[in-house]
Amino acid sequence: MKITLDDNKIVFTSDLHLNHRKLCTSYEDHFDRTRKYATIDEMNADIEKQWNDVVDDETTVFFLGDFTLGTPGGKLVDLFREYYNKLHFKHMYWLLGNHDYEIFKKLSKVIDEFPKVTLVRDNHILLTHNGVNYLLQHYTYNDVDDKGYKDSDNSALNHYDSEGTFITYLVHGHTHEFAQTTKCNHKGIELVQNNVNWESYYRPVRIHELQPKDDGKTLVIVRGIPGSGKSTFAKKLLVSLQSQGHKASHFESDNFWINEAGEYKFNPALLGVAHNKCFNDVFNALKGEDSFVIVSNTFVKHKELKPYLNEAAAHGYNVSVYRMANDFGSIHNVPMETINNMKEHFADFEGETIVRADN
Repeated sequence: MKITLDDNKIVFTSDLHLNHRKLCTSYEDHFDRTRKYATIDEMNADIEKQWNDVVDDETTVFFLGDFTLGTPGGKLVDLFREYYNKLHFKHMYWLLGNHDYEIFKKLSKVIDEFPKVTLVRDNHILLTHNGVNYLLQHYTYNDVDDKGYKDSDNSALNHYDSEGTFITYLVHGHTHEFAQTTKCNHKGIELVQNNVNWESYYRPVRIHELQPKDDGKTLVIVRGIPGSGKSTFAKKLLVSLQSQGHKASHFESDNFWINEAGEYKFNPALLGVAHNKCFNDVFNALKGEDSFVIVSNTFVKHKELKPYLNEAAAHGYNVSVYRMANDFGSIHNVPMETINNMKEHFADFEGETIVRADN
């Protein structure tokens, strides 16, 4: 689900686990790691109080799953009805958690009774707030599950990577950890993920309290045969990054052939000059203050990538590689013999993201 909001009254929380006795210290069967409460009555009352201290009737809530555990199935709707009337909020987007299947099923039959609630069965929500993208899911960004609800191989991040949508904030619940932020690994890069389960704050979390995932400085390499969509993808990514306030630049050898009238005039005798200029432009950008430097060329063989990879490492840049797997036809009339030769010799690059037109 994709949601766009400009209102600054937005909070996130997860894993209320109302009525879950094993999280409270006074019960013999409690977990080794409990919450600060002695009884479920104390816990439920504090959840209501802390929620309403932060949230008013003009606040949008993103609830990332697991409303209750331990409530009999026949009382689930009654429990939600009680808290629907007790808790303040303008609207609540409720993302399915691993303990929510039964209550989702029951609430779906009477959802018209709760007009301020949207039940979200997707495994994530993409929230765009003031042009900045927040990726919300129940599970952390390193969890794996054969049902697809956990983020196997960062699948949600990979999806938005492949369509050129830059994510600035990662938000999750589920873990019952007390840490408010932890690290996850995405293509070899450590990212910050925001943990908003109840234990991390013991209250809902305001949108301005979240920390960006912080890719660090990144060289983005976009590669593929002529006509695969390299320039279009790179330009879309550039706009996405710049719209979110990042200093970003884009270079490609094809720019060398565009004259002042905007016409593409290819001269094979100057091919080496064009590639050298592109490399030097990227080199200068890496020495500057750009957070993201994007370069889009064919990059058929590893030896063509190596100088860029070396300079990225020398200047402290992470590297993300995207391989375009489309065939729209070359707009620059590259001969089919040349294109077929590139296809035959195109080398795989470990860790690259494959981008197709249907992504």
